[in-house]
Amino acid sequence: MNFSGGKDSTYMLLEMIRRDMRIDAVVFADTTMEFPPMYEHIDRVEQFLKAERGISVTRLMAEQSFEQFMFCAVKENPEYSIPGYGWPNISIRWCTWALKTQMIQAFSQTLDVKPYHYIGFAADETKRLQRKKNQHPMKRYPLVEWGVTEAEALAACYRAGYTWDGLYEHFSRVSCWCCPLKNLKELRTLRELYPETWAELRRLDDRAIAQFGRDNAFGQFRPKESIRMLELRFDFEKEWAAHGWNIRSKAFYRALDLLYQKHFPTPENPIDELLTYVTQDDLQMLSLIGQRPNRKEKRNKSALLL
Repeated sequence: MNFSGGKDSTYMLLEMIRRDMRIDAVVFADTTMEFPPMYEHIDRVEQFLKAERGISVTRLMAEQSFEQFMFCAVKENPEYSIPGYGWPNISIRWCTWALKTQMIQAFSQTLDVKPYHYIGFAADETKRLQRKKNQHPMKRYPLVEWGVTEAEALAACYRAGYTWDGLYEHFSRVSCWCCPLKNLKELRTLRELYPETWAELRRLDDRAIAQFGRDNAFGQFRPKESIRMLELRFDFEKEWAAHGWNIRSKAFYRALDLLYQKHFPTPENPIDELLTYVTQDDLQMLSLIGQRPNRKEKRNKSALLL
């Protein structure tokens, strides 16, 4: 079974054990970018799995780390001379393929028989189930068959004593802490409650901007918003709200745009942009300036084939 450590796959594993269903392997593809409480949770679930079935969680890890893929991987398309895949986005989630899907597929090929994959999609995740790639005959969705929703799976895990140290109280989905698909509410929470993790996210974003450029999709954590821009935004939101004004109003966004123009102007000289973000410890990245891609360089899926 595919085990992410999240609420749905955790409940699926607990229920499969309770129903005495056959489990040959519990596979966790480790991106190395999970929240620390998630790794603690996986260790705890593994102890239960060993006690009940005598097997351990099979932990898979790519030879290259997330950061190596992001900044050092060589793309096959010769049009992309700068190494690294940059930030993932909604269209090109290279992290899922390189660090999870590919690892699980490679593991499956080492087995003597073609295995069924038990996947923790909940009964109310209809859009995910409708995707063509998820309708493979060797894929099974027990939670869907049992009619268990996401909320019901989380509640059952809480009753069993699994809490993830409060992660699900702060995030709707507990994905990698650096995931660019987090919404603004989750990013505010990340900054406020996990300052050390936020600082690491800022470091990654600074490096992405230095390597790819702020105006290039590879270097954008969010479309047109860097981590440092988000810091300015979140502080400005508090000031705006303190006056009783709506942070979702047109007036707010006009004011925010003016702030962005003031504090994050597009520099005429690329070296100015680099020095805006890079610390003394990172000055070795100055050599990357001469290799920055053209701002019109676009991402396409074929460029990200591993």
